[in-house]
Amino acid sequence: MSTLVLGGGRVRANTRAFVLSADGIAIGALTLAGVVLLALTWGTWGDLGRDTGFDLVAASKVAHGQLPYVDFPYYYGPLAPFLLGLAAWIGGDGIAPALVVGIAVSALIVGLTYALARAFVGAVGAFLAGAIVLGVAVSPTNFSYVLPHTESMTFGMAALLALLVALAYMPETPSTARLAVAGSAAGLVALTKPELELAALGALAAWCVLRRLPLRSVAVLAAPALAIPAFVYWAFLTQVSLHALLFDNLDPQPVLQAGGDKLLHLHAPMTLSSFVHHGERVVVYAAGVVTLMSLAWLIDRSPRALRLGYAAVGLVAALVAFDNLEATRSALQLVYGWIPGGAAVAAVVVAARYRRLPEASAGLALTVALAIAGGTTYAAFYLHAPRAQTAVYFAPLAAVFLAALHLRMVAETRTIALLGVCWLAFLGAAGFALSVNDAQTRSIAVSGPGGTVRVAEDDANAYRAALSDVIRFTDPGEKVLFAPQLSALYALSGRTDALPNISLLPGMLDGIPAEQQAIARLDAAHVRVIVTDQHSFTEYGQGSFGTTYDHNLAAWIARNFEQSGKYPGASHTLVVWRRDTP
Repeated sequence: MSTLVLGGGRVRANTRAFVLSADGIAIGALTLAGVVLLALTWGTWGDLGRDTGFDLVAASKVAHGQLPYVDFPYYYGPLAPFLLGLAAWIGGDGIAPALVVGIAVSALIVGLTYALARAFVGAVGAFLAGAIVLGVAVSPTNFSYVLPHTESMTFGMAALLALLVALAYMPETPSTARLAVAGSAAGLVALTKPELELAALGALAAWCVLRRLPLRSVAVLAAPALAIPAFVYWAFLTQVSLHALLFDNLDPQPVLQAGGDKLLHLHAPMTLSSFVHHGERVVVYAAGVVTLMSLAWLIDRSPRALRLGYAAVGLVAALVAFDNLEATRSALQLVYGWIPGGAAVAAVVVAARYRRLPEASAGLALTVALAIAGGTTYAAFYLHAPRAQTAVYFAPLAAVFLAALHLRMVAETRTIALLGVCWLAFLGAAGFALSVNDAQTRSIAVSGPGGTVRVAEDDANAYRAALSDVIRFTDPGEKVLFAPQLSALYALSGRTDALPNISLLPGMLDGIPAEQQAIARLDAAHVRVIVTDQHSFTEYGQGSFGTTYDHNLAAWIARNFEQSGKYPGASHTLVVWRRDTP
């Protein structure tokens, strides 16, 4: 009995020590900040007019016994639809189960960001890295971590961070168990997005080379990294051909040829001029770092009164930045736009100059992963752009990189480190302010049986009117069609999609035979209501639905349905089509 009491005393003492430690305070503050930010942005995540609901529909299909690639086309790895499908099977269709998963994954990503940053910098730096990630994790955009355009990105980032954390804390003589855990994390990344898997493999390779890992240990690391995706995709290949798995799903050639490749080209043009422009951003930020170091030198040699003057000027500059958030948003494109190229340069520097440091292998793994993942969107690597970019998914890697850069690599004096802390704190606070400000513009609730999402006022009436018509004209669970995107409205309305294709972006119905098959399915399902969006997909080099693609399907809808309502918005005009049951 006395042993139990003494043991409990030790647990309480250790708990108290952690709470009062720097890490305990930092994690507590980060948790509190996350709760506050969730409350201030609640319900504003996602974008009804884009592909936010894509994975919600995929999860519903899986929860009802369908398989991605086999029963419906799916363009990412299978991890997201199966985990979300499990949540939908437990909690039912609708927004709520996905929100629970999204919040949990967001918290996991922020926690892993803290753990990874802690391997390079102190608790303060790790807190600031986590705070930068928080600002984008709950942003009211199509690429938030709570309700992203695809959870394959957030699940993949969580697995990639877990891999990097495992590598960062790997002992000098790695155990088989630790290597297997790291390899398993890499294997899970392979079930998400290809750019994240390339980043994971690059990080693993760089880490193994710098650590001079024996071949036996490399084999232990590689075994689960290869076996997990091999087993999972082999299971699908028993149901679908390799050609269909690759070229109709994971690398959908019709979709890419219809304009998807143009969208990828916007993010990574791979042209000489784009590389030069990106290089200019690297040089500009490097000049900013040199300026920061020079300012630290000047501060160290200034009298006390002048130091207070410098602090006052910095405070005024910060207040001006927060007073004009749109100007700050634009300026932040220079702050983050250089990171993919900067990470590549840092990887070379770490490998050449710092390779003998204990943490060099972890630093090389981080910079290689960031250079590869960020390189897929190097021309638009912005975390708080006027129009959200996919680069926000790579914010954890970028935040840890910035913390290591300012608080470790260039922090030759305490003053430089202090200015780095101030700079990172400003970036975190700016992210908070921008997310909250953007959430406040989404003040109109669009509600249905499946939940509520808040949207911007300029398109709210269109969504509400179309959703109201669908609910009024159809029964719960009835099959309807939202086209070409609008997939979140399936979850909100409590209605079922009538086609295997979750959305009908250009190329998703490949040619006239595919359109005729879709028409036959709509007829067979006795679909009575269809909602179409007249939004033009200029980024794909296409017009609106039925004008430059899916002509036959659009013409069939016009012939067989009556237009019962047309609801214009600022960027989306929704048309409700209705017919009697055939």
